[in-house]
Amino acid sequence: MASSLKLKNSNGATMTLENSDTNTTPKTVDIGKLAIIDESISIDDGNIISALTTNNTDDTSGRLLKVRDFGIGKALSTLVETDDLDALTAPGLYNAKRPPLNSPVYPSGDSTNRWITILVEVSEDTHIKQTATYIRPLNGLQNKTFTRVYYSVDAVWSDWVELYNNSNIVGTVSESGGIPSGAIIERGSDANGTYIKYADGTLITKQTVSLADGTAGTHTQTITLPAGHINTSYTVSVEMGASDIVNAGRFGWYLVERRTGRTTSGFDIYYSINTTLGSTFEIDITTIGTWF
Repeated sequence: MASSLKLKNSNGATMTLENSDTNTTPKTVDIGKLAIIDESISIDDGNIISALTTNNTDDTSGRLLKVRDFGIGKALSTLVETDDLDALTAPGLYNAKRPPLNSPVYPSGDSTNRWITILVEVSEDTHIKQTATYIRPLNGLQNKTFTRVYYSVDAVWSDWVELYNNSNIVGTVSESGGIPSGAIIERGSDANGTYIKYADGTLITKQTVSLADGTAGTHTQTITLPAGHINTSYTVSVEMGASDIVNAGRFGWYLVERRTGRTTSGFDIYYSINTTLGSTFEIDITTIGTWF
């Protein structure tokens, strides 16, 4: 079956290049400089197949793409909350006003306009990667991006995982079934002191405590931590405040933490003073343990 391609240059001259099934040897034709212009591209009987794109943002349907005009393109279609991302396997860029089924964070669909883009990439026609990004500044989701993959051998979607950047490294840590699901670092404080939680479960608390009873003798004082540990196996470090080193000689033979009264949220310390303190005496306390 013979085929032909008709070309027209900028001067209006035309040329038809033909090919036949019986002629398999390619031919080279020197036509000099040939300008292919908009509506001049045709095949066989002169049927116009497409005009050329006019710039790199031309999204007119049916246009023939010129070199350097292509970006990632516009969304192939707009999804609704009843669409299922598990069934979205065709490569391309999609968008949705409301998160479709099996979206990250809102897996069962959602009636709130949150605006989300979904990029679908395919490897070897069967392995799939989806990337979803929230756009609307609502519930702290703006610019949060999640990704998951479908490996055809296992025939199951992986869980969504969040991609981290400078907007979500520090925030509220959380976990689900022992798997971190929130920020990487959380910093906080209350009237008792400060704490740092890490995504791996580590919890560090720091606080400065004034000894309530500065009279000579042996005393007990209950310490309440600024954040609670998951169990009582945390370590405790007690030090004198830097400004109170001069008072160290007034202490008796111990300043210790009593483990028998320890809870996840605090403990008791015992201390002995030889001479009544003339001013408030402070100690620094650090604990290291876990929050999950």
